[in-house]
Amino acid sequence: MLYLQRYVGRASAWRDYRVFVVGNAPVAAMRRHGVSWITNVARGGTCERVAATGRLGELAVAAAQAVAPTIAAVDLIEDESGSLAVLEVNSMPAWHGPGVADTDIAERIAHHVLAS
Repeated sequence: MLYLQRYVGRASAWRDYRVFVVGNAPVAAMRRHGVSWITNVARGGTCERVAATGRLGELAVAAAQAVAPTIAAVDLIEDESGSLAVLEVNSMPAWHGPGVADTDIAERIAHHVLAS
């Protein structure tokens, strides 16, 4: 099997988004910046808070629903025209972004699990 994906990149100012989805709701989002295509905070990227609403939140929820995890971190990127594309859906998500969430993500996960 082959998997092909259109390259979305830039010469500088690398950035992407991570949206944390619990159930069918986007609960937090961050924009991650890197010196290369690697924007993970654990690998040296920096992050800033963004709203988990609008198209960003909608697309993240739809992507998570497509692969069925009820708790996920969805990575998205903007192409040259400003359209969002899904990079990946993480079913065992990490959230390394100090100060980028208004909500207590662990509490949201606990409520979701207890309600399921």
